[in-house]
Amino acid sequence: MKILFVFPNISDAGYKLVGVSTLSALAKRAGHETALFDTSFINTSNLSKVKNFKSQNDIGEEILNFKPIADKSIYGKKEVDLKNTFLSKLISFKPDMVAVSCLSTEWYLSQLILGFTKEYDSSIFTIVGGRHCIADPEGTIEHPSVDAICVGEGELAFMRLLEALEKGKLDYSIPGLRIKSKDGKIHQTPPKGYLLELNDLPYLDNEIYEEGQFYRPFYGKLWRSLDFNLMRGCNEFCNYCQMPKMYSFYGGDTTIRRYSINRAIEEFVWQKNKWALEFLRFHDESFLIVSTQYLKEFGDRYTKEVELPFVIDVSPLTVTTEKAKILKDMGCASVSMGFETGNEEFRKDQNKAVSSKKALKSFHALADVKIRTVSFNMLGFPGETRSLIFDTIEFMRAAKVHSPSINFVYPYKGTVLRDQVIRKKLFDPAVEEYGTAQWTRNHPAIHNPYISSEEYAGIFRTFIFYCKMPKKYWGDLKIAEKFTDKGNAMFIKMSEVYLNEYIDISSSEDGQGQYLPGIAHDAAFPHST
Repeated sequence: MKILFVFPNISDAGYKLVGVSTLSALAKRAGHETALFDTSFINTSNLSKVKNFKSQNDIGEEILNFKPIADKSIYGKKEVDLKNTFLSKLISFKPDMVAVSCLSTEWYLSQLILGFTKEYDSSIFTIVGGRHCIADPEGTIEHPSVDAICVGEGELAFMRLLEALEKGKLDYSIPGLRIKSKDGKIHQTPPKGYLLELNDLPYLDNEIYEEGQFYRPFYGKLWRSLDFNLMRGCNEFCNYCQMPKMYSFYGGDTTIRRYSINRAIEEFVWQKNKWALEFLRFHDESFLIVSTQYLKEFGDRYTKEVELPFVIDVSPLTVTTEKAKILKDMGCASVSMGFETGNEEFRKDQNKAVSSKKALKSFHALADVKIRTVSFNMLGFPGETRSLIFDTIEFMRAAKVHSPSINFVYPYKGTVLRDQVIRKKLFDPAVEEYGTAQWTRNHPAIHNPYISSEEYAGIFRTFIFYCKMPKKYWGDLKIAEKFTDKGNAMFIKMSEVYLNEYIDISSSEDGQGQYLPGIAHDAAFPHST
């Protein structure tokens, strides 16, 4: 069979889907042919119905989360017709199946591409996987251009589906799949259990990606990079995260599964040599959910055999002084921590268990060994006040976070937060007519009687300055929050001061622009969404 995978990426390039890379490798190992349609290089911002829609990278540059890369020719967006470009791919590749993996932010774009598929040839089998299917399985499978969805880990289910399709007869009993028969009836079988033996998976198939996807901006230059998951699972149940919904399909099982050290190191070495890699990006929910002994053994092998700088996401609950030292010895370039809000009680309301004391110790442990830190912060929680936002700012200052990132929380389908805000009439699902992407990053989606949308926008654009600049500037920053001639002029002035004196960034040897880690795709659409 010929399988066309679709990556409906609304972010910039430099990010490879580990799940798709795995499925493609499995399919090839079974004798199938695969290809990828990747929207990373296509400007899709015109699909939004919001006036003056901006990508997360444009916004990041505007509020100085990071400086722009000067040369975007390698991984930049092109102005091409989405439909015609996709149809050209269908015509040239002639797939038997179109398989889409998407987040909720990418669902609107996914619907368009699935519609193009069925319009071109209704016999092409379509399947959707990824976070959005987990969050909203009913809504996804009911879409007229969708033949099947996967509601959990997809490797075993996907391969069984390919086997059935190759034999010409659908198998409605495959665990983890919901399949629509020709009469429109939906057949569903719950997942039986996780894929426990990650070591049995083939090496990631990176041949499906365009050359531009291998380049990632970091520390002032473009690095040839690889995305990887060393482990699967998370033992936290944050109200704004879709992952607890996935656990519900597995009876609440939050088992952490990981590759063996030997298996992981072997692949890193192989991929490094094959693709001339300079950098690794781990996408584990929390990289440090391992024993100190495991991390030490892994670190020793990594340092000797891989020798690549890397970035990770962690929970503040998992950071210790000893683990921080091991990470430093391994060559860790940056650690991102989901912290969300600086007020402990407010944080507990969202089922984020970490205390402020523990989080502060975690940031300081990393700072002590001179590892850059990124904090994922959110605005727009229900009941938030200006005072609560400044609790977050004060914490960022006390923690001496290198790069505090900022986003607006969004009540995604499948989350406890969504149920809460709909019940309290603080959120209108009607705003999702054209997808969720238009509301994430810089738009408050949840109604707040204490802060207006305009005040939120002002705090959003000055947040980094409040976190990093001396308090002598706070009077000027309050003016810079206003979207008046005086306020805009002050924002420009404060931006110049920040860029010249306070931006925390490494210099670039080759002069290719500069970049603060943890922003772009990672902060705008973290894996908690």
